[in-house]
Amino acid sequence: MKAQLFLRSYGDYVVALASQQILPTSSSLLWIVSDHLKPLHEALTPHLHNPQPSIHFLPLGIKKGLLSFFTNKYFYSTQSLRELWALRQSLHILTKKQGLVNLFLVEQFRRKKLLGWFTGQSFEAVHVSKTTNIYESYNRFWHQSQALFFKNPVKPIIIKRIVIFPNSRKPEKEMPQYLLDNIINYATESGFQLKVAFFNNKQPDTNRFSIYYKDFPSLVKIIEENDFVISTDSLPAHIAQFIQKPHWIFYTNAIVCGAKNRISDAYCIQLSNSFVRALSLIHI
Repeated sequence: MKAQLFLRSYGDYVVALASQQILPTSSSLLWIVSDHLKPLHEALTPHLHNPQPSIHFLPLGIKKGLLSFFTNKYFYSTQSLRELWALRQSLHILTKKQGLVNLFLVEQFRRKKLLGWFTGQSFEAVHVSKTTNIYESYNRFWHQSQALFFKNPVKPIIIKRIVIFPNSRKPEKEMPQYLLDNIINYATESGFQLKVAFFNNKQPDTNRFSIYYKDFPSLVKIIEENDFVISTDSLPAHIAQFIQKPHWIFYTNAIVCGAKNRISDAYCIQLSNSFVRALSLIHI
C-alpha cells in the first residue's frame, strides 16, 4: 500500500484536503499525518464532504509548524534530530513490523533524497517542480483536469462583510501598513463592514477594526462569518479556498488572483466587480 506523509506547513495540508474533496471516489491512500496538524484537521472536519481517507496521526513532536528538517533555520538543531528519529521509528513500524506500507509519498521534492537516506525509506513527491504551484501539482497527481479542480464555479456574490488577514509567518509576505491603510479607507468609505484579523493579540490594536483569533476553530469561524477575504499568501487564503469563500490573495508588490506560477484556486475572485476594480487602482 502507498501512504502519503504530511510533515509540512498548515497551508500545505489544507491544499491536500481540498484536492481530496474533488475526487469522484475516496482515495485508497493511507494518510500519515504529523499530529501538529490534527487541531487544524479537526477544525475543518465540518467542511469535509467526500469520505475521508484512512488517517493515522503520528506524534513526532513537531514544534515549529513543520518538520524542522525542511527548514534552513532549524535544520541542524537537536530538535530536528529528535523529530527525524521519531519519524524513522514510526515508518519502520509501519513498513517492517506491520507491513502496511511499501512506498511513501511526500508533499514536495525538496530534501526528499536526504530524508530517504535518513529514514531508510523510499519516497515519491507530489509537488515536483518549481514552475508549478501546489494546486496544479495535486491536479496532476490525481490525474484530474484543471476544470475538475474548479468543479464548483464561483457564483455572483454580494459583499457586505470583509475581513483582512495582513500577516504571515514569513515577514517578507506581510502586507505593508500603508496598503492596509488604503484598503481600510476605501472599504469604510464605501460602506463595507470591515474587520482586520490578527493572531493571538500579537499585533498592536492600532485601529477600531482589529479582531483576534487564538486557534484554528476561531480562525475558521472568522472566515465563515464574512463574505469576502483579503489575505496574504498564507493559511487564511488556503482555508478560504477550502470552505469555498470568495477571496483575494496579496503577494509582495501586487494583489493578484491566479497569477502564473503562484497560487491558483476556484474561489480566488477575478477583477469582476466594483470593489475589486477600485482596489486594483490603489497605488502599491
